Amino acid sequence: MVIFGGPGEAEIAADIERCLEGKAVNVSGKTSVREMMALIKRCNFFITNDSGPMHVAAAFAVPLVAIFGSTDHTGTSPYSSNSIIVRNDMKCAPCKLRECPTDHRCMTSVTAEAVINAAEELIN
Repeated sequence: MVIFGGPGEAEIAADIERCLEGKAVNVSGKTSVREMMALIKRCNFFITNDSGPMHVAAAFAVPLVAIFGSTDHTGTSPYSSNSIIVRNDMKCAPCKLRECPTDHRCMTSVTAEAVINAAEELIN
């Protein structure tokens, strides 16, 4: 497993790495865009939020599960038939705000189980 992220996501990436107990390589904030693209191209599966790397994975036809919250899944979904979007309908979403003025329920309501189920569905 590889954990991707930008320099501002290094702390959360380190938390994820600790949870995975040495089963992942953390490259968050350590790669150039080209290096990140080369690594994504070699992935056999990708779990991501609505992000640039999501679109890179889609462009390379890497099977992917994309988690959407405050962003608009109808306008920025991955251009790929080999992907599944995981999201929950909320009255406030998509608000498209980077900082949530309330409780970020659009993301916190997405469970690990829902993401795993989507991944298993795509794999099978």
